[in-house]
Amino acid sequence: MAELRKRLRVAFATLGCKANQYESGRLAAEFAERGCEVVPADSPCDVLIVNTCTVTNVAESKSRAKLRRLKREHPNAVLVAAGCSAEINPDSLSPLADLLVPNTGKAGLVDFVLAHRGLSLPILTEDAVPANVQTARLPSLGRTRSLLMIQDGCEDRCTYCIIPTARPVVSSRPADDVLREASALADKGYKEIVLTGISIGSWRDGNRRLSSLLKALAGTAGIERIRLSSIEPRTVTDSLLKVFAEESALCRHLHIPLQSGDDGVLADMGRTYNTQAYRTLIHNVRKRLPDAGIATDVVVGFPTETDESFERTLRFCEEMDFCKIHVFPFSPRAGTPAAAMRDIVGSKTRKERTARLIEISDSGVRRWAENAVNSTVVVIAEPKDGKGRHSGLTSNGVRVMWPSRMDMTGHLVTVRITGTEHGTAFGEAVP
Repeated sequence: MAELRKRLRVAFATLGCKANQYESGRLAAEFAERGCEVVPADSPCDVLIVNTCTVTNVAESKSRAKLRRLKREHPNAVLVAAGCSAEINPDSLSPLADLLVPNTGKAGLVDFVLAHRGLSLPILTEDAVPANVQTARLPSLGRTRSLLMIQDGCEDRCTYCIIPTARPVVSSRPADDVLREASALADKGYKEIVLTGISIGSWRDGNRRLSSLLKALAGTAGIERIRLSSIEPRTVTDSLLKVFAEESALCRHLHIPLQSGDDGVLADMGRTYNTQAYRTLIHNVRKRLPDAGIATDVVVGFPTETDESFERTLRFCEEMDFCKIHVFPFSPRAGTPAAAMRDIVGSKTRKERTARLIEISDSGVRRWAENAVNSTVVVIAEPKDGKGRHSGLTSNGVRVMWPSRMDMTGHLVTVRITGTEHGTAFGEAVP
């Protein structure tokens, strides 16, 4: 078996969220530690793992299409369908894959694949996960920034969302594990980490909450920047904002989902706040962190969204001055209450509303970049593009580009912003 593992070539194809990206990286590192060679998905391979997404019907369709294509391109490889689609709809994937590994079985995926002999289509369950399988690995987003997953699962019950069913086990990684991984990432040269999970604001370790973890992470030697992925409004607490105000390593950028700017639609969605509560929260964030960039998510065309409620959403988004809006046209997801609601919107209207809200988002991106002109910022240089320009993100999420003869990748660079184009700031490095 040891000899077999050493020569196995393993490839990954990942769809969906940052949690999936992190888990694919973790699994790739574990395969490598077991003596396997991790190769790109377009290379010859012996095992090909597709980490699927099921957040919408479109996402699930893309997962199936990816499996079909990779099966044609790699007919001799063991094809593994893992993740959310394997959790929700294993029957639809079983004709397309040799192995199914739902989210509840991902921790034992490596042993499961290595033991596979191709005689049947077993489904790994949570009970079958080996107790000694370690879950902390070192996945990266590239040469300068790495994901670090701190939490999994969601206990909210939004009427449009299938994720609590797809990721039914709610858990938080112990603080010591998170801190060890952050230190290991710093040792590998990463200066920025992005904390991710399904509901990261719900992280806890005994009596410790996210604010305590962030305080500890901010003291990690070698880590210059810490970003949060999406965080639910109810978990943006005063104690969390206090730590942000105190620790310069914490980026002044918060992604706080709104989903709708109409109270009736929010109630139908099963959200736990109204627009006034959200407005008060954003006011509090900006009082504590005046320069904070706030991004959000909005679902457009929810089945009960009238013309009037959509107009209220547009006005509310403009009032909130978001630096970016991630716009999601509603997609009915089988198994959710919203899928059974009478749809008064229609696909044409949904597309028109989506386009209008994207215009507001694009305007916000441009405005935030323009507001940065004539300022001096510190960014971590990402690899150069084809025109010899580095880029990086400011603390509050503005993309900055500048020319450089030297390779400054991974270094902290001070940049004076001189102009903008299409929402991207441009400038020059300051010696």
